[in-house]
Amino acid sequence: RERFNVMAHLVQPPAEARGMAVDPAARRRWTDFVTRVCASFGGATLAIEIGSTPNRRRWSGYSYASYLRAFEIAFKVAHAHGLEIAGPNITDFEPLYNLIFLALLRSHGCLPDIHTDNLFVERMTEPEAYDSRAAGRLGARLLGLDLVGKASMLSDISNRFRIGKTYCTHVAWSGRRIGRLQSAIEAKQADYLVRYLLLAASSGAFARVYWGPIVGRREGLIDDDDAYPDLPRVVLFERLYGEVRNYRERPAFKALATVVRLLAGAECSGKYMRRSGPRILEFTHSDGQCVHAVWTRDRRFDDLATHYAETTLRAAEIRDRDGDKIAAQDATLSERPLFLIWPQPPAVESLRPDRERALPITVFSTPQTRFAAYRSDLWRGAIALARGENPEQRSGVLMPALLGAVAPLAILRNARNRVCVVADPARPAPCIVVKRSRVSLIASRAPRLQSSNARRSWNNASEMLRRGVATPTPIAFLEPSVRNQSGFSYFACEYIAEAISARELFDAFTAGKVAHRGLQKQTIYAAIADFLVTMHARGVFHRDLSAGNLLLKAGDHENPYVMLVDTSRARFCNRPLGRLSRTRDLMRLCHPLDWPNRSELVGLYYARLGTSPGPGWRLPFAYYDWKHVAKRRLRGLLAQARKMIR
Repeated sequence: RERFNVMAHLVQPPAEARGMAVDPAARRRWTDFVTRVCASFGGATLAIEIGSTPNRRRWSGYSYASYLRAFEIAFKVAHAHGLEIAGPNITDFEPLYNLIFLALLRSHGCLPDIHTDNLFVERMTEPEAYDSRAAGRLGARLLGLDLVGKASMLSDISNRFRIGKTYCTHVAWSGRRIGRLQSAIEAKQADYLVRYLLLAASSGAFARVYWGPIVGRREGLIDDDDAYPDLPRVVLFERLYGEVRNYRERPAFKALATVVRLLAGAECSGKYMRRSGPRILEFTHSDGQCVHAVWTRDRRFDDLATHYAETTLRAAEIRDRDGDKIAAQDATLSERPLFLIWPQPPAVESLRPDRERALPITVFSTPQTRFAAYRSDLWRGAIALARGENPEQRSGVLMPALLGAVAPLAILRNARNRVCVVADPARPAPCIVVKRSRVSLIASRAPRLQSSNARRSWNNASEMLRRGVATPTPIAFLEPSVRNQSGFSYFACEYIAEAISARELFDAFTAGKVAHRGLQKQTIYAAIADFLVTMHARGVFHRDLSAGNLLLKAGDHENPYVMLVDTSRARFCNRPLGRLSRTRDLMRLCHPLDWPNRSELVGLYYARLGTSPGPGWRLPFAYYDWKHVAKRRLRGLLAQARKMIR
């Protein structure tokens, strides 16, 4: 009734698949099953796909011989009913298996009408990334093994065997995999779904792309709120799990509906893509309507006005990833795809040849905040903006000269860096924290070789927020341009009122108290241990985790909210930290504590990891204590020497 174009995927249980090569009874059961399906549903089915990840024998049960027998039987039955047949359903990008299975089928005269592959790219997180696991980092770049390159290679294999169509019949992003490094799991799943479909369409390699499970806990567009089955759904989608009343649509469901509604029947008529820059794809409908899909890689942003004239933007209807209309002044070219719609194709302005190459600036993904780059003769940087906020006005009140004229409400540090609390010049209620740092000669003259302290603070704070590690939200950073002889950079972030530093709490606990300012020691230690375990599991190495850089604030039911400050030295990796890096953070944090309290906190941390600190855990902590004593004595000796010289 709905005129769906259905391709039936016929699956054998692993035990039956294993018996196809040697068991006549298994072959008869398979023949009867395929015949019943074709006879009953052939009128509503365009094609049938045979195979269930045959390159994963442990999952599917297929050997080369058993898969050949299953496909031969289905090939004859399907063609007898006038249906196309698809296969071999290789999972992931393993083109050698595609070649082997297709060659095997050709040798027996039963090549599929449609070449199918489950082209996953989730292990590289972003669909635009090169797959270093396929050929190493250098090899993947030289061979162009990103999504477009891999899809094109699979299409070339189809052409080699004179198969006219190539389908990707299963692709998904597991929430568990996204959650290893990011906190906005469902939002990123929706972003990646849209970007995958857009890139696949631009490649021209796939005639169709199918999402994996519509309903599923890990990767479904609808969450069934139930456990994941033992056999992966890419192998067997046996049944729906959970209770329908508990089902919940994820953002990816709405995002897929937006892509279908805006681009169904359209042709990709133009591409504008840079490896490290924005992506602009042009799609044209038969009635002349033109849709531009625009986005950047993760962590990046750009200004639409760089690529479109103001009159062109005003004439466009702009919709976000979920299909909601947004105003042109609130639209930022970011990792969340946007769709610009015109009745007729517009002119896209190329990047200006004389434009200065953009600085590597990281941003965090949020629908409530957009970002704008700032550039003038004297300053360069970035600013976070609320919806509807004018970037020129906001940047004007955050200029160093104006911030310097505001009397500080409190000075938090006034040594190598000056950190103070000031009233936000543009917003009456909140306060902001402004950090002023000296800029090295290299950072001022060659900003791409060395970042200023302000830019590192902005980038690292943004990356921590992306990874779900709490830190005050960055508001702006400004660093001097080559023409500016200021010598200082500025970083502004939100001010966390009523926050307590871990140093204050640790001093109280070392003095024998079991509670301080309404916060119990056991509650504090448990919250800190949980926070650090999550931070280290997501690849964040703070490198300057003194007790003064860890803030706590009482939350609901006295559950403390933990966050980090002074993030400019942090480093990030795409895997959990090793024991050495974890210990280096812990020994800095625990320095103010006495040994019984250290043992308690460190024990809780390792208990969360399911292990123990080990017999020699005290050695690095004792070394750090000795190092501090030595530094203090050395400073004293130097001070005395200066007095004697004077």
